[in-house]
Amino acid sequence: MSRPMKQRRPDSYVSNAGQPPGTIVFLGKQRHEVVSIEFLHYSDTALHEQSAVSVDQCWDIIKEPGVTWISVNGIHDVEIIEAIGKRFGLHPLTLEDLVNPFQRPRTAEFPNYISFVLKMLAFDEATSQVEIEHVSLILGENYVISFLEDAGDVFDAVRDRIRSANGRIRTLKSDYLAYSLIDIVIDQYFLAIERIGDLIEDIDLRILTNSKPGDIQEVHHFKRDILRLRKSVWPLREEIATL
Repeated sequence: MSRPMKQRRPDSYVSNAGQPPGTIVFLGKQRHEVVSIEFLHYSDTALHEQSAVSVDQCWDIIKEPGVTWISVNGIHDVEIIEAIGKRFGLHPLTLEDLVNPFQRPRTAEFPNYISFVLKMLAFDEATSQVEIEHVSLILGENYVISFLEDAGDVFDAVRDRIRSANGRIRTLKSDYLAYSLIDIVIDQYFLAIERIGDLIEDIDLRILTNSKPGDIQEVHHFKRDILRLRKSVWPLREEIATL
């Protein structure tokens, strides 16, 4: 049986040891995929959705009335991250957190925006693994920018609510959008941990009825991984309380 994996530094990661604070260095596994940017711009009466957009297009759309959700898929292209930071006036320390997949969850308030660092968990049924992904959110007056390591996320339910004008999201401001994204990320924590609990119960039952070599060790592996997951998400409690 496969064990849930933990987020760890890959062999090919880049270190920022010795660099001054605010140095923008991507610290994850080196990638070659093209970073993609898309946006959803909406109000209570209108919706405009576009993919493969530039940083300048994102800057132009937030000037329009309504709320804009900008999704950045990929944080390994430092030039794009720096361009976003320059255009939206993001602090160098914020940019440093954006490109560091090993940054602990945190909230930081700046004059023109609030930044959030989260860990997105997803349980892969095919491999029985919990995948941990670095997520950052920037909350501005009328926009939210989400940064993910890879394309693909757990935010489809929020997108569907925006597209269908379901609920209050189209009538409220960007802070509610940020709240909705954080809420759905946290919901995934419970789903992942509950699924691991189910697997542990299955192993416990097997130990009582038809034990095999390595069962006890497998249980301890799962429990250690739960502790690691707890260390990844526990700091978020204090940050949400601060928010």
